[in-house]
Amino acid sequence: MSLVAEINRTTCRKCRRCSGTCSNGTIERAGASFRVVAELCSGCGACVDMCPWKSVKLVSRQE
Repeated sequence: MSLVAEINRTTCRKCRRCSGTCSNGTIERAGASFRVVAELCSGCGACVDMCPWKSVKLVSRQE
């Protein structure tokens, strides 16, 4: 099973900690919030660990 990051835009405080920790450049600005470029996400979970508000989680990748 392959995993990909997902951001909860309701609880995200736009602190950029998740995007700053991603070595693949997976998380990018999308207007007033952030989005995950699923094709670039390795599913490592670094962004999940970095979010103090638990707004990022790993979910099953839709193939």
